[in-house]
Amino acid sequence: MKCLLHIGTEKTGSTSIQNFLTCNIEEFSRHGIKICETLGVGNNRVLASYFQGRLDDFSRQHKLKTLEEQKAYFAADLDAFRLEVEAARKTHEIFLISSEHLHSRLTTPEQVADLQAFLSPLFDEIQVFGYFREQASLVKSNYSTWVEGGGGAASLAKFCQEATPGNPYYDYCALAEMWTEAFGRDAFCARLYKRSALHEGDVRMDFAIEALGLQSFSDFTFIETESNRSLGSVGILIARGLNFALPQFWFGGRRNRFRDGLMRLAILSGLARIGQLKFPQASDIKYQFENSNRLFSKNFLGEPNNIFR
Repeated sequence: MKCLLHIGTEKTGSTSIQNFLTCNIEEFSRHGIKICETLGVGNNRVLASYFQGRLDDFSRQHKLKTLEEQKAYFAADLDAFRLEVEAARKTHEIFLISSEHLHSRLTTPEQVADLQAFLSPLFDEIQVFGYFREQASLVKSNYSTWVEGGGGAASLAKFCQEATPGNPYYDYCALAEMWTEAFGRDAFCARLYKRSALHEGDVRMDFAIEALGLQSFSDFTFIETESNRSLGSVGILIARGLNFALPQFWFGGRRNRFRDGLMRLAILSGLARIGQLKFPQASDIKYQFENSNRLFSKNFLGEPNNIFR
């Protein structure tokens, strides 16, 4: 049985893909495709949490204070996952795991290699599949999500400082090097995340065709959901102010629902969508990744020039 490992990347329609997968679990099963259910609903984030090298918001939600506690906590889920794979092997040809956190949380070759060592004995073949978008647009979208969710009060200029060559979150050549070193060059499949490059401009349909090899969708359900729209300039100011005044989590790891409620009110009222966020750093970011993107385009997207322009 083949494992299809969808690693995102972040801000490339992963939530839309995962909603599509969970809405059609039975239909995919009839096509010989098993959607993973033991590692988290939709986003199979548990897998990333076990192999990542740091604590994060997911850790705090589960009141985990050390990496040792984190591994112990999620070990039972991995045992259930092994049983799920073994049962699926009898009736399915593809086992699908999807989590954009495999992109954002596994940041070293050692972590990716550990993941490969865990998955390899369970499957006959493993393919790593990801969508990739131009880095400046990724930074802007990611910043909006970060401040909206309570990540911090830093400015966009400060946030941009992490978008540098060598950081595998943004440097796709560095990311590809980690994943191909562990899983092999032939196992790594990249797609450009751009509406004009997707089948019918729909990332869900593109994923079904390019990653899963499906051609007919008459029996599948496509539910339109609200997209993760970016905040406007007013929304960014509101979010930064809330983040400065109120913590993302209370002591003990409980999510600050009061802060989240105020942010949600700003979005529902329309205030958070007012104004255009100025992004003068965009051209510098594009310039920094010019050479890396040209190489990635040539080696993994089949284009001799920088396809992200």
